[in-house]
Amino acid sequence: IIHREQDVNAITPRELVSMATNDAARALGLEDRIGSLETGKRADIIALDMNDIGWAPVGGQDYYTQLVYSVGGHSVTHSMVDGRWLMKGRSLTTLAYPDSLPPLETANAELRRRLEQPTSTG
Repeated sequence: IIHREQDVNAITPRELVSMATNDAARALGLEDRIGSLETGKRADIIALDMNDIGWAPVGGQDYYTQLVYSVGGHSVTHSMVDGRWLMKGRSLTTLAYPDSLPPLETANAELRRRLEQPTSTG
């Protein structure tokens, strides 16, 4: 007996992409503003480098399967949120990445310190 959790086909890659886009927007009650590329909706998009690893062999799998199982964030070349470019040509447009690292490391160290503190019982 194969249980749902062990069946790779229990949810298809196309269904997973829909769950992350249209279905998520509907669940949030925002389907009139987000979830699909349509006139009048927020422009939240990414562009992917189709020559990057994970897309080959061309035609070996459908795009949904490749997107879900083979491709990661390293393939993102452009990112737009609400019509504003956050990344163009793999260059960040709103953030100086090197400048963001020291505060990130400080916050991470503080979080780790808090997690390691014994909790009080009582």
